[in-house]
Amino acid sequence: MIKEMRDLLSKPPVLPKGSLGINDKVILQNKAFLRTNLEKFLDAPENFKSKTEQIMKILPEFRMVLPTAPSTADSISIDENDWDDFRRKLWEYLNALQKFVTARTSA
Repeated sequence: MIKEMRDLLSKPPVLPKGSLGINDKVILQNKAFLRTNLEKFLDAPENFKSKTEQIMKILPEFRMVLPTAPSTADSISIDENDWDDFRRKLWEYLNALQKFVTARTSA
């Protein structure tokens, strides 16, 4: 499922060069906020509904495996109407999600 979402995010237009700020990376990689960040990604697509339809069919399935977050204060923010910001942050989030799922299945 994660690979499928990465493939969808890799479709043209190509994601512009540039990296996320350190705060965004820390929040996206923090296992404690995986669930909260998931909810933020699920709420964001109202602004890009046509581009995220397939992703939004996959993302909710992760609710079953992610722990409840202790707080939503440090969750990620996604710039409204900024498709590139959504894609860049979701890509980083998928890396953290992959690590979490891999660690969980190997335990």
